[in-house]
Amino acid sequence: MYYAILGPVEAIADGAVVRIDRPQRRAVLAYLLLNANRPVPADRLADALWGPATPASARAQVHQAVSEIRRRLRVVGAEHRLATQSAGYCLAVDGTELDVSVFGERVARARAAFGAGDPDSAHGLVREALDLWRGQPLADVRAAYVDAARIRLEEQRLGAFEQLGDAGLALGLHDELVDELAPLVAANPLRERLVGHLVLALHRAGRQAEALIVARDFRARLADEQGLDPSRVFTELERAVLRADPVLDVASTISARLPTPAQLPRSAATFVGRDAQLAELDALLAEPGPVGGSDTQVGVIVGNAGAGKTTLAVRWAHRVSERFPDGQLHVDLQGYSATAPLRPVDALAQCLRALGVPPRQLPVDESEAAGLYRSLLANRRMLVLLDNAREPGQVRPLLPGSGRSLVLVTSRDQFDGLVARDGASRIRLGVLPEDDAVALLDGCVGGGRVARERAASVELARLCSGLPLALRVAAARLETHPHRTISSYVEELRAGDRMAALSLAGDRTATVPAAFDLSYAALRPDAARVFRLLGLVPGPDVTVAAVAALAGIDAAAAGQLLADLTRIHLVEERDDGRFVLHDLLRDYAVRLAARHERESAEALARLFEFYLASSDAAARMLYPHRLRLPTASLPRPAPPGFADQSAALAWLDAERRNLIAIAGHASRHGPGRITWELCDVLRGYFWLRNNSLDLLAVSEGALAAGAAAEQLHAQAIAQSGFGEAYFMLNDRTNSLARLRAALDLTRAAGWRAGEATALSNLGGVCGVYGRPREAAAFLSDAVDLDRELGLTRMLGQPTFNLASVCRDLGRLTGAAEHLAQAGDIARDGGSVGSVARVLNLSALVEHDLGRSAAALRRGVEALRLYRELGDRRGETSALCALAVVCRDFGRDAMALRLAEVACARGGDFHPEQIEALRLLGGLHLRLGRAEEALAILRRALLLATDTGSEVGAVAVRIGLAAVLSGVGDQDTALRCARRMLRFCRRHGFGLLAAEALLTLADICLARAEFPAARGFAEEAADRYAAMAHPRGQALAATLASRISAAEGAPDAAGHAADAERHRAAVIAPDRADWAALPIG
Repeated sequence: MYYAILGPVEAIADGAVVRIDRPQRRAVLAYLLLNANRPVPADRLADALWGPATPASARAQVHQAVSEIRRRLRVVGAEHRLATQSAGYCLAVDGTELDVSVFGERVARARAAFGAGDPDSAHGLVREALDLWRGQPLADVRAAYVDAARIRLEEQRLGAFEQLGDAGLALGLHDELVDELAPLVAANPLRERLVGHLVLALHRAGRQAEALIVARDFRARLADEQGLDPSRVFTELERAVLRADPVLDVASTISARLPTPAQLPRSAATFVGRDAQLAELDALLAEPGPVGGSDTQVGVIVGNAGAGKTTLAVRWAHRVSERFPDGQLHVDLQGYSATAPLRPVDALAQCLRALGVPPRQLPVDESEAAGLYRSLLANRRMLVLLDNAREPGQVRPLLPGSGRSLVLVTSRDQFDGLVARDGASRIRLGVLPEDDAVALLDGCVGGGRVARERAASVELARLCSGLPLALRVAAARLETHPHRTISSYVEELRAGDRMAALSLAGDRTATVPAAFDLSYAALRPDAARVFRLLGLVPGPDVTVAAVAALAGIDAAAAGQLLADLTRIHLVEERDDGRFVLHDLLRDYAVRLAARHERESAEALARLFEFYLASSDAAARMLYPHRLRLPTASLPRPAPPGFADQSAALAWLDAERRNLIAIAGHASRHGPGRITWELCDVLRGYFWLRNNSLDLLAVSEGALAAGAAAEQLHAQAIAQSGFGEAYFMLNDRTNSLARLRAALDLTRAAGWRAGEATALSNLGGVCGVYGRPREAAAFLSDAVDLDRELGLTRMLGQPTFNLASVCRDLGRLTGAAEHLAQAGDIARDGGSVGSVARVLNLSALVEHDLGRSAAALRRGVEALRLYRELGDRRGETSALCALAVVCRDFGRDAMALRLAEVACARGGDFHPEQIEALRLLGGLHLRLGRAEEALAILRRALLLATDTGSEVGAVAVRIGLAAVLSGVGDQDTALRCARRMLRFCRRHGFGLLAAEALLTLADICLARAEFPAARGFAEEAADRYAAMAHPRGQALAATLASRISAAEGAPDAAGHAADAERHRAAVIAPDRADWAALPIG
């Protein structure tokens, strides 16, 4: 099958067109193709087809259309591709079967080629991509979603033309570009990058005067229509053209690159031999990929622990790194370590972060993460080093699907499956031959000692069986005793206590572990104790402070002992000052620790308490308002002091993997208390980092441990963690169910403070999910309970949330009172983020109440604090609040600029982005740009429906109704506004209901339905009066005056006077307030 939407919609099987003749069926097919391989709920599909005017029979019509499409596909044997699932309809499409997917793939390849310095290939690929367009996308489709979809697709097409311009300029195709870009710029005159390409192409084609005319026209038009100046880059280009700067005659090599990671670890200072293996690795560069597969090569270095697999891989990777211009990734898969092997989804997350994927966009699902990873590596040339793999299933999700990358794996396993199924080349790594082993000793020991005792050195190499790690440890032992002979060390090694379990398999004469025995035996008792205790650590690394806690000694002593252990290669210090044990040495230390059970148990208890105390201190600095478990923990060590919130957050970031490992260890081996207390401590951190994946994992362990111990408090905390994680994932059903379970558990446990927090959490989520009355009830109970219990520090969150819900309900005075209390709590607690949040909501509430001067000042201060914190989400919200104040005082240009900046900053923060787009659409309508407003609001509606933001969708639809009325579609506008009013009345959204009433009154006035218009305006006036909302009262009175004037009623002047009286009640910002407003 092949589907095409970049033009008229087509479905083609074996060269023949599958007829989808009716418009509605084409619209359904096209929407399913736009959402290929994803379930589309019937309600969402209906909303996409009809928008605000969805008929009662929508579901039936959708079902009938899907059935008919499936019947047409059945004729060509493809009916199984269109499946009906519980979540909706899903159309399965391979990447090469849909023109827009092929288009995106070729554009991505072109970008990669250009970034790799191959503009010729880039030009050809992007030209192939553009040739897929057969006219206007979705040309024969008529549906509500089409305009927004066309805008998105057209944006992709223009982006492709911009890439074509990059490549064409680099290739010197100036005349050709002028012919191609001129009509595009005429159709998109404010597209700066396209205009810049045309200016540069004209200049290089010898048409300097025309280039300057195009540049000046762009500058003038941008100023007239948007009140903006061109970017610095464009301005510099214009100046360079004006002075005929010769630098413009050189093809630009600047390209928009993805990040170029360089993650290879440091190469060993001493490296000998391995010539045969290095040659095998070099051969990977020359060999084609597996037959019928991609060009990606896969090599796997296999060998025993300590054979030097990682050393070889890193050495070779550094040697050939220049062959991989797009960068090098490195992941320790922890296949053989004290912690569980790294899951593929976590390894993918590491790689995706290194490739520039924002944390909020990291997929939770392994297959989605692998798909994104393959897309980013497609046609890039990267080296991916996957170290310490346990089995092929860990590696396969990390193999690129296409491109010219190379993946190098190290493992103790033979990896037969990866060789047989995936065409990997296996490089076997045994022990070093005698000469190389002696050379390694010579390189590590130095001083000519090996040359003086050649025979003894050969014997030492034999006793170490040529194993590089053992050789390095033996060399370090000799290095610490410069006056000792190698011969005496060999005699001691022969007489040592040998560990059979660490002998080389199949060779009874191999006594490699004896080197470790001797090194351990030579340690001072305190160093030996620290070494064996290090084997107990569940996480991947330790700090000096953690070792001090583990051993029960001070930090200075711990640091000195770690330095001693590092010097003889029993411990490795990384560049970041953290310490790790090689897995072979960790196994050795574990066996030693097993002989000291009581000592080991006490050490682990101290380590766990250290991590609990430290994470607790960080938590209390970062989120002091969060309730914590009433715990009967052992006395904890003094936590580290954190200078500020940034230091506390940095500590949690650095220790995240250790904390998760400890929680998992305690969940499996006990004590369970550690698991649920860590879950309690870390919930706030995972919330700050939007890390649902780790929060789900830790909550799962805490719930199991709490249930096993019949500990209701612990189970309540775990269920709260689940609820927060599912909320991050926009899973409304699971989030509410888990939070209700947490509430039930707190009540069953008689934990009243926990009950207050559970009520607060439920109220906050219900408020977001469009249930303000239910939210207000939960939050009021939470506030009352916190006050009853004297939990002042806990009052801030529910009080703030209650203020937000009160505003939604139209209880503005109550909202202001709650905000005053929340502000006092935030300031007393020293939480800058909480202060900023209160100020921001206060700006809106004060503006609602007519105190707009105070509103503007609070909004400006909130914006300043958010920017200091680097909180883009809060910054977006503050920009929106300031835009509202500017709009309502007729400062439309300023409001437009703030809304545009908010849209740019909003990014992937969906609620804030929806609000920014809603504001921007409304401003375009005020400025007489109804078509632009319609496109923007449809984009906002699509985002709201895609993310399940029901309240956001309602607010956008009210704005859409006003726009539809403005473009003459009164019937649709009326139906849409009536539906939204019913929703607001049913759920109690007072402010939105008043806005819907004003919109309905305006629509009815346009339809000359004066009694209905008057009724809506009067109800709006009553609602605004009840809210003490003078600006709303003025709007309602002004509308009433217009209605009276239109129908010739005598009370028009009275209503106008009322409007002036209400406007006079508003306290407007003065000149100084406006001057303090930051723009941009």
